[in-house]
Amino acid sequence: MADLSRRNFLRGAVAGAALIPLVSLDSRSARAAERVSPDDPTAQALGYVENAANADRKDKAGVPGDQQTCSNCSLYMGEGEYAPCTLFQGREVAGAGWCTAWVPKG
Repeated sequence: MADLSRRNFLRGAVAGAALIPLVSLDSRSARAAERVSPDDPTAQALGYVENAANADRKDKAGVPGDQQTCSNCSLYMGEGEYAPCTLFQGREVAGAGWCTAWVPKG
């Protein structure tokens, strides 16, 4: 009987361990859906705005300032109106936004 309970325990442990990555993925996607507020201290330090037209953008890496937006930055991880930004730990920023850390997509 001891072998049977040990066997059941091991099966349960393996099944539980297999579910851990699924729980991690779920919590990451919930975090990614959070949008960065322009009032966030990090956003303020980086001059983040949700509309790049409201920022004083300078030419960088051969790209005119008026052509720089989050959507064409290498830190913008997605497509569309909002997407995760690696700079803000995966929280979403506006594709039409901009901050001083802008780097052209390579």
